[in-house]
Amino acid sequence: MRSRSGSERDVIEFKGEFVGLTQAITGLAKLERGQAEAVARGAYGWYEEVMTESKKECPVDTGALKSTGHVEKPVIEGGVVTVVGGYGGPAQGKNAGKEVGYAAEVHENLAAHHKVGKAKFLEDPINEAWPKLDAVIAEEIEIEAENALPK
Repeated sequence: MRSRSGSERDVIEFKGEFVGLTQAITGLAKLERGQAEAVARGAYGWYEEVMTESKKECPVDTGALKSTGHVEKPVIEGGVVTVVGGYGGPAQGKNAGKEVGYAAEVHENLAAHHKVGKAKFLEDPINEAWPKLDAVIAEEIEIEAENALPK
């Protein structure tokens, strides 16, 4: 850096050489594209863990309700990441094809007593895991940044 005196003011010039600038710009563009995917990976993985815990708390009579627990693949639209999961719909396994339309009723009925499981079998694991979601997503974004930027 050097200073030049002009007739009316001083001018400070900075001259530098940016090695790898093209690669850095390319990496930043990849990072921007990859951020939504990183958020999606983090949120999906988090919800999969929540679902695993939820199935441990799900009431079981025939097993049909528990078999419907699912997390759908993330959808990214306009930079918005959506991950959907829950219970209900067609049962799997030995109850395959049986429609389970009572998931919400079982989930919300605090007065019911179950031999296995309990009410709020999805809500409670979500609430317990919620504080960890930011850290899970941040870790995925950090991994994305490390992979996107030139070494």
